[in-house]
Amino acid sequence: MRYRNTVDERSGYVCVSTGYKPCSPQLVSDRILHVTAAYEELQRLANERQSRLKEARKMWQFYDDVEDEEAWIKEKEQIMSSPDLGHDLTSIRLLLTKHKV
Repeated sequence: MRYRNTVDERSGYVCVSTGYKPCSPQLVSDRILHVTAAYEELQRLANERQSRLKEARKMWQFYDDVEDEEAWIKEKEQIMSSPDLGHDLTSIRLLLTKHKV
């Protein structure tokens, strides 16, 4: 289908008797405007995608940071729930004397 469209478009530029037919300046101008508009649209889409990718990167960085913080909290919870941790002044003194020996 695409090949047929290209061949059909090309036939407007070729003269059957001589094999060459110059195209009109208006046709060139129209084509330049079309290509320019397509390029600007492509740039707009690329910029939009870049901003979405930056936002996604920030989001995944946040998730990674949260995961690190959750691991730190879990580690501290395990330390704090240990029975070898003093919960009052008496138990702290007993643990200190135990570790000094």
